Amino acid sequence: MIDRERIDAVKQEGPTISALWRQFKLRGEPGLHCRSPFREDKHPSFSIYDQGRRAKDFGTGETFDGPAFVAKALGLSNGEGFKWFMAMAGGDTTKCSNCSFPNETNDNQRDAARRKPDLSKFQLPLLAEIRAIACDRELGLAGPAIAKRLGCLKTGDVCGYHSWILSDPAAWNAEARRFGALPYPACGVLCKRKAHTIRNSLKSWPVGLGVDRTLVEKAALIAIVEGGPDLLAAWHFVYRTKRWDVLPIAILGRAIHGLHPDALVLLKGKRIKFFPHVDLDDGALKQIELIGEQLRKVGCQPTYFDLTGLRTPDGKPVKDLNDLAQLDPNQLSELRDLFL
Repeated sequence: MIDRERIDAVKQEGPTISALWRQFKLRGEPGLHCRSPFREDKHPSFSIYDQGRRAKDFGTGETFDGPAFVAKALGLSNGEGFKWFMAMAGGDTTKCSNCSFPNETNDNQRDAARRKPDLSKFQLPLLAEIRAIACDRELGLAGPAIAKRLGCLKTGDVCGYHSWILSDPAAWNAEARRFGALPYPACGVLCKRKAHTIRNSLKSWPVGLGVDRTLVEKAALIAIVEGGPDLLAAWHFVYRTKRWDVLPIAILGRAIHGLHPDALVLLKGKRIKFFPHVDLDDGALKQIELIGEQLRKVGCQPTYFDLTGLRTPDGKPVKDLNDLAQLDPNQLSELRDLFL
């Protein structure tokens, strides 16, 4: 694993963000005050600073160093983005020969041209695997069974470990977790982690939104949760409350600073409820504040469910929707109003 000192050195040795912008032939012109190359930006809200080593999109709140800019431009995970940047810092630009985009290409055209995560090596889970997933997450079978039925759950080997993978039929975004609730060990530039993002994932796409569009249109409520386990827990609660008019979708990753434009089109005018984690740094609330602003611009009035003050049967604070699923629904008055 590369140490922090070497990572910092690579970031200083590598190309500037302005140079990356031009090499990838992104639309617009880089500068201290410019338009974002990643989205429609009528009023310049993008800024490159720190001698070209850092940038910020004030429209979405995203910040970039060189590797993060590469990852965003090429639709890669942060780890893959760093590998590309490191190769470029060493003068190897051959990897980037097929990664340029025409100046006038819009977001939808770029998404159509970019690669999706390769899920072909994964398969639908067997009953024994559904039982194992439910056991790992302390849920009933309903959550993972519904995920399978909707085409959102697969299993297979990831990084050499038997894993379950959450995606949806649109297959823009996919994330894996190991069976046994074990972490993936550090590997290369990737540190030890609970979840592994499948290469080419579009992180701004909420998993679960790419199911049958009729389900999205007919949903009386869109429940936005944080992470794969909470998505399974949300389906668990849909089953327990018989609220089949609720469609759960999941944001996979705290670093997501905005939803994809196509996702916003599908969510336009919908009733939205967030189910954020309880965090010491209020990171989840900061994230939904930003995404909530996007949703308000498309006619939504999002609310959120507050888990603060709830405790698990062993007395520990409830920190997420997966923890809430451990409570006896007959004793949890909040369950009746969960989706209301």
